[in-house]
Amino acid sequence: MDLSELAELGVMFLHFRVGLEVKPADLLRVGPIASLAAILGVVAPFFAGWGIMALWGASHLEAIFVGAAMVATSVGITAQVLRSRGLLSGQSNQIILAAAVIDDVLGLIVLAVVSGRLNGSNR
Repeated sequence: MDLSELAELGVMFLHFRVGLEVKPADLLRVGPIASLAAILGVVAPFFAGWGIMALWGASHLEAIFVGAAMVATSVGITAQVLRSRGLLSGQSNQIILAAAVIDDVLGLIVLAVVSGRLNGSNR
């Protein structure tokens, strides 16, 4: 087992541990505002990364890929920090956690679309 496999295993255990402590009903209760925060948390970094790379003269696809890479966050780290501080129960912290979950899902979708487009253009 190499280091990357151990890292992936650690991330899985971290997500599992946090998932045991978070109630889905609490996340759904703050869904609308968390969704808005997550959408802004995807759109702003995407266009910032794309814009900076475009200004530096990168190709269109490279700029899009960098923008998509900047969308990635880690709900596991966010949840672990909140849990270690004993803050998982507050409403604002539930919004942060729900937004991080939604942001991760949206980020994976963006990365999948961009990587599919890059693979399609290389044929």
